[in-house]
This record gives sequence, structure tokens and C-alpha cells, in this order.
Amino acid sequence: MKKLVLTLTLVFLLSLTGSVFAANPFELVPTDNWVYGAIDSLVQSGIYVGYSEVNFQKSKTLTRNELAILVAKAMANGKNAGADQKATIDKLAAEFKTELEALGVKADSSTAGVNFSGHYRLRYQNLTDDKTKSNNFHQFYSQIELDATAKITDFWTANLAVEGYRNFYTDAGRTNGTFSSAWGYSKDNSYNGAFDLTGASVTGQVGCVMMTVGKFTNTFGSGLIFDDYLSGVKFEFGKAVKTKLLYGEADSNIEANTPSSSSYLYKLDKVISAEFVYSLSKASMLTGSLQNWQSKTAGVGSMTVCDLNVTSALNKDYSVYATFDKTSKETGNRAYVFGVSYKAADPKVAGSFGAWLDYESFEKNTAIDTTNWMCAGQKGIAAGFNYVPVKNIKWTNVFVYAKALSDNDLSLASGEEQKLFRTQLFYYF
Repeated sequence: MKKLVLTLTLVFLLSLTGSVFAANPFELVPTDNWVYGAIDSLVQSGIYVGYSEVNFQKSKTLTRNELAILVAKAMANGKNAGADQKATIDKLAAEFKTELEALGVKADSSTAGVNFSGHYRLRYQNLTDDKTKSNNFHQFYSQIELDATAKITDFWTANLAVEGYRNFYTDAGRTNGTFSSAWGYSKDNSYNGAFDLTGASVTGQVGCVMMTVGKFTNTFGSGLIFDDYLSGVKFEFGKAVKTKLLYGEADSNIEANTPSSSSYLYKLDKVISAEFVYSLSKASMLTGSLQNWQSKTAGVGSMTVCDLNVTSALNKDYSVYATFDKTSKETGNRAYVFGVSYKAADPKVAGSFGAWLDYESFEKNTAIDTTNWMCAGQKGIAAGFNYVPVKNIKWTNVFVYAKALSDNDLSLASGEEQKLFRTQLFYYF
């Protein structure tokens, strides 16, 4: 009986002072512990993409705190994890529950809920046409984007995105349906699309395939041809060769960056595509895309696109890239970009900055809604500089010098020059 009382007393005392005997967060964990192999498997599967500072080695001894930070980063990227990776993350989260909670991270990586993010943007831009002064104009306007991600099951999430615009100033005669509005309504209160549900999709695991269905943004290959909103279905799979198959219908860009309504390209709105990404080496990446664009308008022919891009890191600061596109049109069917980039401005890192410079050429039957700076029927140079003065605020600047090709959709004479200057502030939340 005395032994039983003594045992119960010890158990009671240990329960009161359990924190004294808890694992020391600065305790070194032997490299033969299972957690090293588990974290290494996540590194190899690409879970840590976006965290450039992760340089994990199984042979390097780390403390419990250091390992917990790696677990927290894996949890943050958990939406990109497959079933096996999710199970590994959950197991690690349970092992480092105390350390994670000390870091302010919920140890249960499967906790349901809705996560909100987004940004507010202020933009000023000036377009100068040196030959026909009627094309000179200034714009100053704001944009807000709200994103929400909600967990449906352990393997499926719902994604929503809303964008709105408010124009502060546009030169007379240069207004359009988007920028003449106040958060989506013009003076006669007619809706014009400046406030829009730009994303509404679900993403989840189907076997070894990641599937997205609904309305979402998509960059085809390098983005020379199209980088915007569409509604459809996307399948992503593969490790050594990351593959993406997609069918969708393009939505009109609410910032009015699509070709003019008289353009052949404007009528191409349905697409089937196949894309792959392959690491040529530790420093070089190859992206290839084959797209077939069709139209819902009767009598409009289709267009096939072949897109190839190679990006290579020269060192930790400098990268070079080259992209080539060819379409199935008999004329005006080539586009290409060559460029160099220096560092990168990370909104999460105050004081970070980056710069880039490239040469671009887009013949008439190429760019539908490009992520680059030339319009269909232009060539020229573009340069940019980005800086993060404080965390979550990024300042970006772009200067573009373009010359019209002989055949273009801009109603410009051959060789006519345009200059664009854009400066903007992003506030992330």
C-alpha cells in the first residue's frame, strides 16, 4: 500500500513539473533519428519549394528547435503535398508539438479552417508615343485582391479570389470600361467587370495526380502567349519530369491587356495544352509547352503553339533565361525573349531587392495575353527594379522601350516607338 501511495505521489509530482523534464529545444538530435530521413523525403519531393534558405543535409546534426522550424515550413507548404507527404508532415508535427507551439504554430497540420491573404496595389504609369502625341497618357489607379483558401478534406481545398479596381486619374479620351469605374460601377451604375470573382476552384489529390477544377490563373509554359484567368480543369503529376495537362476557356482580362477586339488572337478562347518541366542540371531548368487554341466564333481557325524556355542560375545572384515560341500561323508566327535577372525582392524580407533586363520580340500572330511587356507586333527592351523597404511592402518599377513591327495589331506605323514607365507599391497581408 505504501508503495502504491508513493508511486501515485511521484506520478502526481511529475504531472505538476512535467515541463521541467520536457525535451530541451536546444538539445541536439542524433543524425540516426528517424526525423532526418522523414524531412529529407520532404525535401526530395519538393515540399520546400519557395524556401530558398533550406539547405538540409541528413549528416548535419540539428537541435530540436532547428528541426521544428523545418517541420513548420513543410506544414506551411502542406497544400502542395500528396497523401504520403501529408502523413509524414503529420507524424513530424506530432513529434515536435511542443516546439511548434512555442514557435506559434499549431501542431495539428490537418486542422480545418479558412486562410485569407491578398494585397493592395497603387500603380502609376505613363505611355509615351513619340510619333503620334494623341497616344500619350497617364494613369493612376488602385487594385485590391482578396484570396481565401478553405480546407474541404485532408486532400481537397477550395480557393477563391476577388479583384477590384478604383481609378484616381486617367487622361481625357483614354478611359475604358475598367479604369473609369469605382470598384466595378461606372457613373450610370452599369457593371463593367472591374470588380470580379477572378478565382473559384477546388484542388485535390486523385491517386498520384493533383487536380484543379474551376476558374484559376494559369501561365502556359513561359507565359509568352498567355498568362491570365481561365475556367477549366488541370492535372499535374510527376517528379523527375513535372507534367501538366489542361483544358480551359480563357476569360477576358479585367485590366484590358488582351489584344484589340478586331484581332484574330482576340477570338481564340479555348485551349488544350500539355506542359513539362525538367531539371537539366542543379542550375538549369527546361520548360516546354504545346498548346492548341481554338475559337467559339464560327469561321475562326485554330492556332497551335510550341513554347520552350531555359532558365539557368549562373551563381546565387545572377540567372539568365531564353524563351522561344512558334505558332502554326503561316506569317507573324514567332516570339522570343532573352534576359538576365539579379537577385530577387522577397516581400517577407526587408531590404531585399532584385533587377532584370530582357529583349523581347513578338510577331503579330503570337501573344494573346502575355506575361511579358511587348504587344503582338512589337520588339524592344524592358527593364525592372524591385525593392522591399519594410516587410510586406514591395516597390516595383518597369521601363519599356518598344518599336512597332511592320505587321501589328496596334494600328502603328512600322518603326513607331512607344515608351512605358510604371511604378507601383504592393501592400501584402
